[in-house]
Amino acid sequence: MAAIRIICVGKLTEKYFQPAIEEYSLRLSRFAKVELVEVKEEKVGNDHQRVLDAEAERIMKQLHTSDTVISLCVDGESLHSVEFARFLQAKMLNGDVVFVIGGPLGIGEAVLKRCNLKLSFSSFTFPHQMLRVLLLEQLYRAMTILKGVGYHK
Repeated sequence: MAAIRIICVGKLTEKYFQPAIEEYSLRLSRFAKVELVEVKEEKVGNDHQRVLDAEAERIMKQLHTSDTVISLCVDGESLHSVEFARFLQAKMLNGDVVFVIGGPLGIGEAVLKRCNLKLSFSSFTFPHQMLRVLLLEQLYRAMTILKGVGYHK
């Protein structure tokens, strides 16, 4: 079974997102092994570059050379749900797929250089904790598209 890892900067502090995360993780478990990995968020000070570099170093330690890495970025490429499903299917044939959700300042350059795709869900900026729910829902939607399950309309 293919594995999907979601690396998130910071802990989930908005507890009202937890039930949605659990629900979509459970639904996804029918199709793939899903793991959420939290890495420590740096305290934001005046040196934003130091923060991004420290968080990027923690993220990079979670990546394997065979991983397909997708960073969620507001300036990334937009895919509609069917395109995303097909992309995901192709990448899961080659190994684990890892999604990276940065912290409040975004994602450090080292991770962006390593990623195979910068993906945008919208030109809007979303709270990084909310993005966990949106990503899990889109992953579930993609899997139902691929399996022909009647969730996607």
